[in-house]
Amino acid sequence: QGERTGNVDLVTLGMNLFSQGVDPQIDFSQIDEIRRTSEYCNQMEIHPRHPYAGDLVYTAFSGSHQD
Repeated sequence: QGERTGNVDLVTLGMNLFSQGVDPQIDFSQIDEIRRTSEYCNQMEIHPRHPYAGDLVYTAFSGSHQD
């Protein structure tokens, strides 16, 4: 704890807590609206590979598979 520790991404923190059975008491049912609001307020796009809100969250990139 101290300065220069950075700012935590609340979506990632909240969803990680939730995935471990801890209720963060944050409503993520409107995750797309939260994302748009965040992008607008911060004037920064959410990275496409963001683990919960990125455009590619449901996209898999697999290499070629051999049998």
